[in-house]
Amino acid sequence: MNTSEERAKKVSLAISIAREKVKSFSRKELVRVLTNSGCPYPAFVVPMLVRKKLIHKINNSYEFSHSEPIYFGAIQKDLDEIYATFRGYQDKNRGISTAIVGKTDEVQKAIAFLKSQGFKIMKPVTNFEEC
Repeated sequence: MNTSEERAKKVSLAISIAREKVKSFSRKELVRVLTNSGCPYPAFVVPMLVRKKLIHKINNSYEFSHSEPIYFGAIQKDLDEIYATFRGYQDKNRGISTAIVGKTDEVQKAIAFLKSQGFKIMKPVTNFEEC
């Protein structure tokens, strides 16, 4: 079984648990219940449920459209898109943190070199003056 299926089954199970716990809810309540049920990315799963018309709005609250179970195959493609978005963010952030670590190593080497040449290295100080 691949991770895409596992993720979809986990979300499907969390949605079934949420349906048992709450009948009428706000988006925030559903996100909280999905989070407690072990759903990955619950804040993005709720809008997906609205788009797929699995929950609908009645006055100021939401309800599930039907009492039948939501099968993982029906939501797997949408969950893969959500996961791909997060993978992109993770890769982008990982590159930034690696660049920062690389810069600090370069700075440390430069400081060590300057100290070996007899320079005094001090921390930068910012003085704020009120006018």
